[in-house]
Amino acid sequence: MAELILPIGAIQLAITSGYINLSGWCLAFILFTGIPIVEHIIGVDSTHTINDLKESQEKYSYYSILTLLCVPSVIVLSLYSAHFFSDTPGLNWIGRIGWMITIGICIAALALCAAHELIHRKALLERLVGGFLLAFVCHSDFMVTHIRGHHAKVATPSDRSSARFGQSLYHFLLQSYRYSTANAWVLENEKLNRRGYSALSWHNELIWWNALSIVLCPWSNVLFLFRSAWPRLLCRPGFRSDNRPPHNKLFSALWIEAL
Repeated sequence: MAELILPIGAIQLAITSGYINLSGWCLAFILFTGIPIVEHIIGVDSTHTINDLKESQEKYSYYSILTLLCVPSVIVLSLYSAHFFSDTPGLNWIGRIGWMITIGICIAALALCAAHELIHRKALLERLVGGFLLAFVCHSDFMVTHIRGHHAKVATPSDRSSARFGQSLYHFLLQSYRYSTANAWVLENEKLNRRGYSALSWHNELIWWNALSIVLCPWSNVLFLFRSAWPRLLCRPGFRSDNRPPHNKLFSALWIEAL
């Protein structure tokens, strides 16, 4: 849950310190520079044994709960970020870009890591939650191309989701992203043809998941655009004279978003 705690804590620290615009870039620097350096210094953890694996399997329900909690976590982080963007004085466009990059990375990491785990599960609920998380970050094609494409052809020449020996990270990322979306539709079309359905029918799960992404994106845009006007429509005790809630109260901000 570091992806949830870290950006919210950083936002609160930035507001308290007054370095609102600089802090957005500092957190991105920590994520891409500080943490990798620390991981390199700590090194590989070789203490895990087969007994640890058995113990983790015994605690399966515990880990399942943690992954399912990623849904409210990404929603809370999105709502709190909307409050921060629309209700923080002194936040200029340089700071906004930095915070958008940082918070976007945290939301994507939280959603994608949990979704990657959940779409492999046998339980329908967990697979649906995984699909929702992927739709939340507009990456629904991963659910199809990863399970039916990557797992079936992993580390073979036809699998673009496996990096080639000596291939650079950035070249692989571009290759993987281009391949993922197109291949997902090819795989879904093949599955539907075998079952006698059209690729443009309601049986196509990619249509449903991408439709959910389309629904979520305008909802997020409306939230960001009109969030600053909501407090002015409320006449509640506890608001400052400029009609903004106090920044140092996390729960008051989430309470306003819930309205």
